[in-house]
Amino acid sequence: MLMQKIAEEIVALDFPANANPKENTAFVDRVGSPEFFCDLIDEIVSNEETLASVASRSYRHVNHFDKIVLFDDGHPDHARLTLHLWRPPYSEQEIDDELIHDHRFSFWSKVLCGDIRSEVFERAEEEDEDTRVYRSFSYCPEDKDVENFYTYLGDVRLKVREFQQTERDSAYYLHFDSIHRICLPDTQAVATLVLRSPRLRNHSTVFNSVFPTTDVRVRNVFFSPEGVAERLGFLRSQIENRAASVEAARARPQTAVA
Repeated sequence: MLMQKIAEEIVALDFPANANPKENTAFVDRVGSPEFFCDLIDEIVSNEETLASVASRSYRHVNHFDKIVLFDDGHPDHARLTLHLWRPPYSEQEIDDELIHDHRFSFWSKVLCGDIRSEVFERAEEEDEDTRVYRSFSYCPEDKDVENFYTYLGDVRLKVREFQQTERDSAYYLHFDSIHRICLPDTQAVATLVLRSPRLRNHSTVFNSVFPTTDVRVRNVFFSPEGVAERLGFLRSQIENRAASVEAARARPQTAVA
């Protein structure tokens, strides 16, 4: 079974705290290839027990994407394999959310469909026209039966260091203390396969200019098995359509240039 094979491979991978093993990038690149990933979707959807297990740990993330946890052995300090799906349209309020954060873990990711756009930030010590003050919060995700809490840490100044666009079929690595925000897609769905390292700290940091400084909490909304099956089916169709358009382009006769 593919899920069992994937689980065995993840356990065998190396996750040094401040390094980027090429084997990890190769893993997400291979698992996220169209044929392999479509076969994986078929296996999950066709097995009621597997589908229910995936659904029990998958939910709508506060940052407006669907987080589908494909592999998690239940140990908080082990690696996980997740699928992140951004599916427009989004409301004006969602688009205006700042969504700036770092992570508890480093991760390796493969873009399955769409192009993922992000802004990378850095902390700034002095005020200038390129910086902005945000409230910073320690974000501690809890288990599925309680709320996630944000603890106010104080104000910080950030500036945008660069804009990044990663195209479909590309794989990349992000260090856990990198500060970034994902730009919500306008019309085209975006999905990424994410291999996250064992956690390197017990919290991440969220930066926002509108959150209150006290009593900030969010409860996760978990998916039903049917909800996960619908999302995986939608993603499969996106991957298949892309593969078909690429194949059609290759088969199209080339026009000679005089």
